[in-house]
Amino acid sequence: MRFLPWQPWWRQQISLPPNSWTPLPETSVPESTGATSSLSILTVEEFRGYQGAKLRSMSDILGTGQRILASQPFSVFLGAELLQLADGNAELRIPIRDELRQQHGFVHGGVISYAADNALTFAGGSVLGADVVTSEFKINYLRPVQGDSLVARAAVVHRGRTQAVCRCDIFASDQDADRLCATAQGTIAKLAKPSE
Repeated sequence: MRFLPWQPWWRQQISLPPNSWTPLPETSVPESTGATSSLSILTVEEFRGYQGAKLRSMSDILGTGQRILASQPFSVFLGAELLQLADGNAELRIPIRDELRQQHGFVHGGVISYAADNALTFAGGSVLGADVVTSEFKINYLRPVQGDSLVARAAVVHRGRTQAVCRCDIFASDQDADRLCATAQGTIAKLAKPSE
């Protein structure tokens, strides 16, 4: 097996046989994470198995995305929820709590950037496949975030064979309305398959 020098270490150590994808059994997310949904936690090997999976319906795509999100410890810590995942679109929600605020009481910019990055990646992954990473992204903060939750809505602007350019608007949401607080654009790249 030959690997490109820029591939991450885990990419060089894991090899699954072709067509090795199987559905994962449902398991509960540990209560200590604060998550309330019952999702499967993926190991790296299981995640790699999704790479060749042919998803048959929107619920398959959303369910796969939710399992991938639940396998990210930082996403679970933030309480992130994937609300929508369809062909070229994604919507991510993060409930705002005191631990996510900075010294002035606004949501920390890193949390806003996380929401943009993950929503962009899920939107790109919905057209490129589950085995993707963010190649780059830029964010513009428009106003401080206050409210009940942060909602990131991303869409693919252009899709190529190995990358997708995506755009994301991030809203501060409360009971009354959604207020645009940031906008981002990024490039999502498909990870290269190791050649044998």
